[in-house]
Amino acid sequence: MLVHSPHSFDASTFELWAPLLGGGRAVVAPAGEVTASTLRRMVTEHGVTALWLTAGLFSLVAEEEPSCLRGVAQVWTGGDVVSPVAVGQVLAACPGTVVVNGYGPTETTTFAATHAVSDAPSGSLPIGRPLDDMRAYVLDAGLRPVPAGCVGELYLAGAGVARGYAERPGLTAERFVADPFASDGARMYRTGDLARWSTDGLLEYAGRADTQVKLRGFRIEPGEIEAVLAAHPSVGRAVVVVRDDRPGVKRLVGYLVPAGAVATDALRAHLAERLPDYMVPSALVVLDDLPLTGNGKLDRRALPVPETPVGSGREPITLREEVLATLFAEVLGLPRVGVDDSFFELGGHSLLATRLVGRIRASTGEELSLRDLFEAPSVAALAERLANGPELGEKFAELMPLRGEGTLPPLFCVHAGYGVGLGYSRFLPYLPDRPVYALQARSLTRTDGLPATVEEMAADYVALIREVQPQGPYHLLGHSFGGLVVQAMATTLEAMGQEVSLLAVLDAYPYADYTVKGTERDEQETLAVFLQMFRAPAATPDGTPDGTPLTREQVIQTLVEHSFGSFSGQDLLAMGEAWERHVAMMRAFAPARFTGDVLFFTATRQRPEGTPSSSAWAPHTGGTITDLHLDVTHHGLMDPRPVAKIAREILTYLEARD
Repeated sequence: MLVHSPHSFDASTFELWAPLLGGGRAVVAPAGEVTASTLRRMVTEHGVTALWLTAGLFSLVAEEEPSCLRGVAQVWTGGDVVSPVAVGQVLAACPGTVVVNGYGPTETTTFAATHAVSDAPSGSLPIGRPLDDMRAYVLDAGLRPVPAGCVGELYLAGAGVARGYAERPGLTAERFVADPFASDGARMYRTGDLARWSTDGLLEYAGRADTQVKLRGFRIEPGEIEAVLAAHPSVGRAVVVVRDDRPGVKRLVGYLVPAGAVATDALRAHLAERLPDYMVPSALVVLDDLPLTGNGKLDRRALPVPETPVGSGREPITLREEVLATLFAEVLGLPRVGVDDSFFELGGHSLLATRLVGRIRASTGEELSLRDLFEAPSVAALAERLANGPELGEKFAELMPLRGEGTLPPLFCVHAGYGVGLGYSRFLPYLPDRPVYALQARSLTRTDGLPATVEEMAADYVALIREVQPQGPYHLLGHSFGGLVVQAMATTLEAMGQEVSLLAVLDAYPYADYTVKGTERDEQETLAVFLQMFRAPAATPDGTPDGTPLTREQVIQTLVEHSFGSFSGQDLLAMGEAWERHVAMMRAFAPARFTGDVLFFTATRQRPEGTPSSSAWAPHTGGTITDLHLDVTHHGLMDPRPVAKIAREILTYLEARD
């Protein structure tokens, strides 16, 4: 049994007593937060066969890496409503595992009822049947049992019920009441939860009878927060509620009517000084008045959804900042995050922080802890902290999982001419629940076994993606040179009898259709293109702004000096050599015929003379070519705003084909 809960949390008694009183073994987890990688290590190295996770952490693990629980016989979860979707994800990834929904307030010694499932549930998860020596009653206001299917308040009785609250006789009398069904003078505990009995004799949770809520495993009385908020001199009236405007994400929101000039930053500081962090609302909304029902009571349903915070400030400069900003935005559910924006001021909390740390580890290989994020909560601060540690993961991995988990078919993205695919991470916020992989040039990390043609490269990449997704339908996307490669991949997959349902080509054309051709790409143009791609101090195709010709050494020094610290000089040289190799491969490429449809994106701004149109693919395409024009340059297609448009068009295209 894995032991990881704090000693002050009643689940720790289960983690210790269950194995030690039953002849088992307690495996103590290492200090620090519990992540999917920690769980995987504990299971594989120490043979953990049972563990407990709060409902929030369970959902996080199920979303990020459910296979980390493979080999565990029983996974217990609870402390809040357990997501049936998360249960299904874990059971699908872990054959033979049983998930147990454990219900019970601390006042009844950890658990009072359980429900075990080995198949994915089709609806909400019951809280089950009472444990041995425990009794459950669903009663009306007169303490009379209600019929099956009817909602009443849940009372618990039996051996596990506590004696009361130490030195709090009033609260004890309120919650620990006489059991009218016992003849020995026993008491039962009034849980405050609403429940019903199913026709199968299972307890089903139906909400709360009072205003108490549970958030990330903590019991919260909104009235306590409202009192602290109303105590501030600038607040006239206040109400605090839990909202779940995003599925599966609960958050505290405070609404207030001002009594004077209101500064939300000062209010947040006021709350943080007087309340634990889990009781500080993630959003404060100022209203002219609180909405009321016709009877003059607070109309909670009419309280407005808080405006989604939008990141502001500086754009990312380095590769590390670009990747981190994308992951910040994805986890927070925001369109963008500036490098100086605080994760927590944008609505982040401890559970989302755990998710972010896991996403950073999975996408970049960077090792960091929750403490790193709390101490460096902005993209810029975290990037600086990581820059002082190891290099950015395996940044040139040939198949890079930008997001490895999701229930939708993966999107495989092929690099442009310089061989790096990490920029496709910009698609992540706009393609929810879809794994996204970047294919990157092998020549960036080695000199042997390199493909000599586009067709050979396509065959290599098809073998890689089939390790992730053995069967179609496949979704492929490529920008520039990558557009040629994904077209060749599509024909290769078709020859294998596989379906390609998305072939998205971003401004790439067969070389034979260019009406203006050069014998070799001018080195000045290549070096200037590199400066443009990385948004370094501008250089024209003819050289630097003062007319001085560019040199490789000068370009590399410029990129390194202007905060492109995620790439070393050696990296940039490898990217330049990859560019030259790929230009030669592009010139020799003769496309085979793809029988399906093509979703094409044309960059209309500053098109070089002699550039063909999407119709150049017509002789090589059996289906329809859908051509969408974007007012950006060829390299600008991968900027954040065009990426958002491209992602939306891809989703619309796929929805129309489903």
